[in-house]
Amino acid sequence: MLDYAHAFLVQSSRTALVNGHSKIEERLARWLLMIYDRSDGDKIYLTHEFLATMLGARRPGVTTALQMLEIKDLCVPSAARSRLSTASD
Repeated sequence: MLDYAHAFLVQSSRTALVNGHSKIEERLARWLLMIYDRSDGDKIYLTHEFLATMLGARRPGVTTALQMLEIKDLCVPSAARSRLSTASD
């Protein structure tokens, strides 16, 4: 239990540090990867508005960041979902 608490504290501290110093594209990629790690499939059903709320950003910024990730072939956003590319794809 103590190991879990320590890992959670380290992850929380790192997230706070990264959120303060990273561009929205990097924060979005990190957040999507954390969600991906906790999900069963490769499809994540989230709205841009929800992502904006979670990142503390404006919705148009999230849309632009998703487009940048799409250009780099890191995700495939659509109307209500995003599919992340993985090393095995």
